[in-house]
Amino acid sequence: MSVSNKVGKFFNSYTYDFDNLYSKSSGKLSFAIFNALLRGALYKRYDFVESALSDGGDKSRTLLDVGFGTGRYMTRGLELGWDVSGLDIAPEMVSFAKARVKESGGDPDSVWEGDILEFVFPQTYDIVIAMGFFDYIEHPTPVLHKLWESTNARLIFSAPKKFHWLTPQRKFRYALRDCPLYFYTRNSLIECAKSLDCSSYEVVDLGRDYVCDFRR
Repeated sequence: MSVSNKVGKFFNSYTYDFDNLYSKSSGKLSFAIFNALLRGALYKRYDFVESALSDGGDKSRTLLDVGFGTGRYMTRGLELGWDVSGLDIAPEMVSFAKARVKESGGDPDSVWEGDILEFVFPQTYDIVIAMGFFDYIEHPTPVLHKLWESTNARLIFSAPKKFHWLTPQRKFRYALRDCPLYFYTRNSLIECAKSLDCSSYEVVDLGRDYVCDFRR
């Protein structure tokens, strides 16, 4: 089975549990402590994107979310006045996100299922985001270039750290579910920015993850 098929299979079986990761509290102290320790980067990268989407005034703005999961970033974009679109490889995630986007007043027909390297986007976008996406990409270079070609202004994506105390346990947990994971160093991400000839870039340390903000 290919890497993309393994990832799609994993997330098809993980949709509702994945969505619950964004709930900071279930009313249980143990859950809150567990999330603070293991999920802190998840919340920090959400806050980073939310801040980016909150900038830009009242003009019409377009957002593309690649690897959107259950669509939480897209619905937040809608709340902030963005025209949103998204692409994901897992059918169950796509169905879930379509319903969520429709309920939030967006266009579910702009929520697509497909492979990033094969899909043809109908336009370029002011911001392209890919959060928790490169974790599962075996060959990131062509994917990174496809994302960069899809934005006219800004690409924001996360990348899990190669050297972090949580990395071994993540590898172990995902190996048990036959889902591959890939990790990155700060220097490798800086080299990515240089290869794209960004006008400016940031590689922000969030603890378990980096968030990269590349601008044209």
